[in-house]
Amino acid sequence: MTDNKIKVNDRPVRILLTESIHQSGIRLLRERFTVKFAKSISQDAIIESGKDCQGMLVRIARITGETMKKLPDLKIIARHGVGTDNVDLKAAAERRITVTNAKGSNTDSVAEHALGLMLALSKNMLNMDREVRNGNFGIRYMVTAIEMLGKTVGIIGFGEIGRALAGKLAAMGLKIIAYDPYIPAEKYEGDIISMKKNLEEVLKGSDIISIHVPYNTQTHGLIGRKELDIIKKDALLINVSRGGVVDEEALYDALKEKRIRGAGIDVFEKEPTGKDNPLFGLDNVILSPHSGALTEEAMIRMAMVCSRSIIDYFEGRKPQNIVNNI
Repeated sequence: MTDNKIKVNDRPVRILLTESIHQSGIRLLRERFTVKFAKSISQDAIIESGKDCQGMLVRIARITGETMKKLPDLKIIARHGVGTDNVDLKAAAERRITVTNAKGSNTDSVAEHALGLMLALSKNMLNMDREVRNGNFGIRYMVTAIEMLGKTVGIIGFGEIGRALAGKLAAMGLKIIAYDPYIPAEKYEGDIISMKKNLEEVLKGSDIISIHVPYNTQTHGLIGRKELDIIKKDALLINVSRGGVVDEEALYDALKEKRIRGAGIDVFEKEPTGKDNPLFGLDNVILSPHSGALTEEAMIRMAMVCSRSIIDYFEGRKPQNIVNNI
């Protein structure tokens, strides 16, 4: 009932969901707030639906400074995920709008997705499946798979997801090197992990490279033509972070010219990617639709974490996972 809901100035707090989330999160929000849904993720639709809202839960919709200006009552934005590149954090801080994310909610889902891409590529799974379906059982005699055991995996970005992946790889008997300029090398250096001082060391020394960095001005184009030329010719490249981190055109050229063995790509420079994406024409790349975090378990956790952040804010507690300084 409305009387049980949290109020500000004697009015029930309104929360805008720019996109749908798991029902567990929606139920939790509806216990305390009036919940509204945007008709679409266009800026006009968000502004129209959210003009009287004090809170917002957002997935992939872009929330710009201009949008915030037209939502004068907005106090908190909860990002359903970890990356916050779709929210203008500077504008939010200037307007005293708290921004949170769902850090940790999808860690294992994304790490498993990266591992799955590595396994599928190393065993040439998609090509094998296609050939068998076409009646070519003789493909088994064409040795096109490799073992991962004993290989060196380079992890670029050693946050929660990178570390989770490292644990899974170590259990499989792989060697692990990593680079993260924001983490002191001695913090994780040991018998299992070898922390490198620069990106080039990881690129040169890895049989498989997995990228786990946030997208920002420092990481835009982090892996371009120069970096792809450094990578071993028989190496695999995995990107489950953000599309803009890898130069897609340069990656296409490297794959087409067989300058690297293969790639597993979950993210694209433009999403959704178009049907004319040249990567679609290659057989040494596996593509997924930015779905690394989209497991049933992660969707529940992200919905609940975001919803609780909003509840904490309006009940006077400091939300977890605040990502902007206000």
